[in-house]
Amino acid sequence: MMIDLNKIVHDRYYDDGALSSDEIDALLAGVDASDINRFYSNSKPRIKNNFKNRMTKKVGGKMHNLEDFRNKFIVFEGYDSTGKTSVAKLLVDYLNQNGVETIFTFQPGDDKHGPIAGLLRSLCKDRRWSLSVDANLFAFLFDRAECMDKVIRPAIKEGKTVVCDRHTYSSVAYQMFGKQLLQNLIESQGLIAAEHILQWVKEPYKDKPDIVYYFPERIGNRENNKNDLFDDEKSEFENRVKKAYETMSRDNWKVVLPGSSAEETLKKLLSES
Repeated sequence: MMIDLNKIVHDRYYDDGALSSDEIDALLAGVDASDINRFYSNSKPRIKNNFKNRMTKKVGGKMHNLEDFRNKFIVFEGYDSTGKTSVAKLLVDYLNQNGVETIFTFQPGDDKHGPIAGLLRSLCKDRRWSLSVDANLFAFLFDRAECMDKVIRPAIKEGKTVVCDRHTYSSVAYQMFGKQLLQNLIESQGLIAAEHILQWVKEPYKDKPDIVYYFPERIGNRENNKNDLFDDEKSEFENRVKKAYETMSRDNWKVVLPGSSAEETLKKLLSES
């Protein structure tokens, strides 16, 4: 549905800068998230502030303001079987339904960035390729670079919100610490060089995530896949991954504990944001 929200607001916007709650509700009713996003991006600061305040009331005066999620790069991190992917997709649906245009992507292997995605996911995750630890890391980095260039950056530039299941932090946790690549680099290149490489793997881009949600608790047992490179790792591996995540989560990450369902977990996530 295409609608010129700017014209409507201009026609109805009084000198005192106020739109009633009923008027905001009428504007939002049945309007696509893309139209609302376009209106918000092109609005003057006074209208933005007014609209932001009204959006809080639009979602029932809950303890979160949906405008805080607009045009943001949001990352979900944690182990498999924590429910993070389900909650991430629910968040995408919730934001789109409430006027914040949002896309979902994941790493590795989202086919939004082209036909090579499937091959990259296989290189990253399938043990039948028999890649070395170093080569496996670069497969992840290759996939991530494509996702950043073809999916995430264009969406952010268009004013959309991006919710991404896994990002650079997974490589730090799983390859650098879990697979002990960092220790190998210290032994071969020295501590200073290894620390520089670690920092580059963690933050290779200037466009860092605005929000990182960390899911530290599994909610079920994952069915083992004999071909998955990470499914049969020993407890020592998982302990190293856990330690890496716990260390990184101190950097203003939002820790999300599971609720009784994915829907309940989303409510907790929103109320604590």
